[in-house]
Amino acid sequence: MNKSLAGLPDRATIAGWQAYMNQLGPRLTGTAAHQRFIEFLREQITAIGYQVETDRHYFQKWEAEQANLHLLAADGTEQEIRVASIYPYSGMTSSQGIEGELVYCGKGKGSYKHARGKIAVVEVAVWPLPTTLLMKQRAVFPDDAKLSFFLQNPVLQSFLGVPDLKKAKEAGALAVIGIWRNISTANARDQYLPFGNDYQGLPGVWVDREAREALLEGISKKKRARLTLSASLQEQAASETIYAVVPGKTDKEVILVNTHTDGPNGIEENGGLGMLAMMHFLRNQAEKPERTMLFVFVTGHFQLEQFGLNHRQATSRWLRDHPELWEGKEGHALAVAGLTLEHLGCMEWSDNRDKTDFLPTGRIAPELVYTANKELAALYLQALQGRKKVRTVLLRPRNRIYFGEGQPLFQEGIPTVSLIPGPDYLCTAPDHAEADKIDGELMYEQIETFAKLMMELDKTSVDKIGKVEPESFGIW
Repeated sequence: MNKSLAGLPDRATIAGWQAYMNQLGPRLTGTAAHQRFIEFLREQITAIGYQVETDRHYFQKWEAEQANLHLLAADGTEQEIRVASIYPYSGMTSSQGIEGELVYCGKGKGSYKHARGKIAVVEVAVWPLPTTLLMKQRAVFPDDAKLSFFLQNPVLQSFLGVPDLKKAKEAGALAVIGIWRNISTANARDQYLPFGNDYQGLPGVWVDREAREALLEGISKKKRARLTLSASLQEQAASETIYAVVPGKTDKEVILVNTHTDGPNGIEENGGLGMLAMMHFLRNQAEKPERTMLFVFVTGHFQLEQFGLNHRQATSRWLRDHPELWEGKEGHALAVAGLTLEHLGCMEWSDNRDKTDFLPTGRIAPELVYTANKELAALYLQALQGRKKVRTVLLRPRNRIYFGEGQPLFQEGIPTVSLIPGPDYLCTAPDHAEADKIDGELMYEQIETFAKLMMELDKTSVDKIGKVEPESFGIW
């Protein structure tokens, strides 16, 4: 493999891009900060000489401002309960808030038969899940990079069972309070979960384990609570997917590189910065690549119910809208491979044993990489050579689970390699962008790996790239 990477932007340049993105704060779908990031990418791509195309989409946008929760005693005193985060796309109240008696509504998704006219409280425990249920391991590098037997992650739990606000609304509840259990207070703070759902029409907030006792006592004493959640709702908000073509010696075959641009912190999603670096790299080469390179930066990952097709990832919409650029039918270009970059530079943080603190482990977060077949797995392992920071686990899609924006490519039969680390803090939305959890050198090495892989795929025949293998089903 050609290991020469002359032409990549230097580390300081990429670190500057990351710092700019961090200072924007959460870039949730269609917000002003998200649009500024899209404009930054558009300006950067245009400056290096490539034409940027735009798909403009319209959707219903909910944007939260702040939330406050108080327990109300019969004597008129109030006890403030700290809100860990606001339930995304939940609802809103007036400036005076809403008041109602607290009622316990079970665990997980909740049961709301006694919630009419009351504020529902639901407990959500983040339980360990067998890793093999979610992921089929292909290979690891180095040998000690194996996944743990269990995964315990609030992001995973958000897919399995969190308060069902639409059912609570149907039952007549005034609002829902979710209590995170089995994770630390610091881990629970600022979690933007569940992400991707559409507008629920009912105010909802999350609290941490430290608030649990006060709320359960309030329920036992039939106390009332007041929740104030200020937010806005816009029916026809706009957001943009942008994409650019890097011409190759042939336009009959393309390599499709994609990510999403919306996200709540500096990890989720900085894949676009890696793609920008790869475009600089291509511009600085003496010759065109053999194949055309297609770079797609989609919007809507954090509003999948509105942007994804049939509950798929947001790239599914772009693929539907632009078959001429990838599907290979009726004279259309054929995507011979797909590369997806997400969550660059993740370091590992985890709760301590008794769940009282959330701390760095000093290790790289497992570098999870889906590969659509054994041939691509071998090419990725080859591209890793020379890395100083590496903890890679290659995966085969399993049980209809393929995390991230590589999923639609795989489902359309495009041989994929998708980087998708999943730390506990992946979906937090703090003001500081989780900047202390991003390792710039790791990020740079991951970009180098994908630049190497892109160039190797460019000169690899379709037969040697291979076809998409069927996903794995099972537990072991």
